[in-house]
Amino acid sequence: MPRLPLLGDTQEIADNGLAGIDHNFLTGKLEDLVKWSRARSCWPATFGLACCAIEMMAAGGAHYDLARYGMEVFRASPRQADLM
Repeated sequence: MPRLPLLGDTQEIADNGLAGIDHNFLTGKLEDLVKWSRARSCWPATFGLACCAIEMMAAGGAHYDLARYGMEVFRASPRQADLM
């Protein structure tokens, strides 16, 4: 009679989840992380019909400052945008 695969292998699966955790850390400079995130920042689409447009303009203003996240360039079409 064939043995069920999960009955004997559960301990091995549980050990594999934590056994290699010391090899799963990535080291680097914070400056490199900031450069990477700025290079892959969202480009929002200029899209607003009523109150959405007012909220979008407010988000681009000085109080919320979308430029901190690299999102200050509003794109004209959804093809050029990453975020709607």
